[in-house]
Amino acid sequence: MLDTEIEAKVKKLIAEKLGLDENRVVDDASYEFDFGTDPLDLDVLREEFEKEFDIKISEEALVSMRTVGLTVEHIEKAMHR
Repeated sequence: MLDTEIEAKVKKLIAEKLGLDENRVVDDASYEFDFGTDPLDLDVLREEFEKEFDIKISEEALVSMRTVGLTVEHIEKAMHR
């Protein structure tokens, strides 16, 4: 899967699961400050990412993925291992 495809899928999943307009889901958007997510929302997203991309995301990695862009980077790296 190409990195552009990964990025598009990640952003689409975020928009769907958080009920957001896809135009709001930009690289520098913060889950906490821009989307108002809580830890439960992040757990739901992690499950979706793990299922969609067949990867595992540790609790430590999840905490470090504070923005959409950081999430995309993490998933791209996991996919290329």
